[in-house]
Amino acid sequence: MKKRAFSILFITFLLVAQFSIFTLAADPITIGGTSSMVGILGSIGEMVLRGAQLAVDMANEKGGIHGQEIDYTNIDGQSNQTVISNAAIRLIEEENVIAGIGPVDINYLSAAAPIFENNKTVLMDPTATTPSIAEMGDYIFMTPFGDDAQARALAKYVAEDLGFDNIAIIKDVNADYSITLAEHFIEAFKEFTGKENPIAVEENYQTGDQDYTAQMTRIRQFKDIDALFIIPPLPQDAPVIANQARRFGINVPIIYPDAGDFDEVIDIGGDSVEGAYISSHFAVEEAMTDIANEFVEKFEAEHGYTPGGFEGLGFDSAQIILEAIRKIDAEEWKSMNLAEQRVAVQQSLINNEFNNLIVPIKYEPNLPPTKPVVIKQIKNGERVFIKTMWPEDFEK
Repeated sequence: MKKRAFSILFITFLLVAQFSIFTLAADPITIGGTSSMVGILGSIGEMVLRGAQLAVDMANEKGGIHGQEIDYTNIDGQSNQTVISNAAIRLIEEENVIAGIGPVDINYLSAAAPIFENNKTVLMDPTATTPSIAEMGDYIFMTPFGDDAQARALAKYVAEDLGFDNIAIIKDVNADYSITLAEHFIEAFKEFTGKENPIAVEENYQTGDQDYTAQMTRIRQFKDIDALFIIPPLPQDAPVIANQARRFGINVPIIYPDAGDFDEVIDIGGDSVEGAYISSHFAVEEAMTDIANEFVEKFEAEHGYTPGGFEGLGFDSAQIILEAIRKIDAEEWKSMNLAEQRVAVQQSLINNEFNNLIVPIKYEPNLPPTKPVVIKQIKNGERVFIKTMWPEDFEK
């Protein structure tokens, strides 16, 4: 009896040990982020982080992926290129991330992209729309549409839906976002208006400027402009410029790109931005997928407010990485080492279409994704959905 009891005990011990080894082997799948929580990128960084974390939480509620829990590790980029670069190194070398979500601006993204590219690890650009980001490397992917698409959609809406053909532009002369978006918009606006020069005046500023007296003085000389197109690379400047335009008697409608899809634009701009038109990435009124409704419901329950375009982009940045992993065969995934899994994620992104996102995405190598553009308008202090413009609506 003692011998049999010992045998049973020994077998039990082996089973427990085997289970423990299996449990330890199933380490979490780690996604890394470098969203800034402070500085000029802090506001957008927080929104991206909330969206990305929710995608991970929702995946874990459903049992993770391939039997593994998902971990999201964000290292505060502090709106500093050196800090972001160091954070990228730490995520790759210490945190062993499968893939990463980068900073929210092209100038800061460029600090992290080479590190991820050299380590053959996917880096998702969560919000920056400069099309050349997709050309930074084979492992660098964009979640948002490119500014070429955004500009064409907005130009067609302004020209054909609003009937405007003579507008003023003010842009940040030191920001790739502003410069590129303005160039694409002007080209498309000429096409859709049929006019050789539908831009009455084009003014420049630099992020952080507080006095726009010179620019507004020149703009108000053009009495017949239909609208003022404000192109700030970061949302902070958008309402400040609008307020000063109104003080100078420039009372035409305002047009914003996606940088205007931000609570502070309304909070600070107030009556100055009422009626403004905004191109955006997502509207809760126009949920395109089932998971979009789930995202909105869970986000509102957790954070107490309705998510906008930037939260949606953060969610989709994480969700598309998770979906890319799901599309890899489970047994094949478990047989790979970390380096192989990183490459497999990149291949999955290229070779698949992704519909289990807020906005469906399809990738081609080194190009921005093909996506629709959402148009909103500020009405009674709220951003209200106007229409969705699909790529076939504004493509050349």
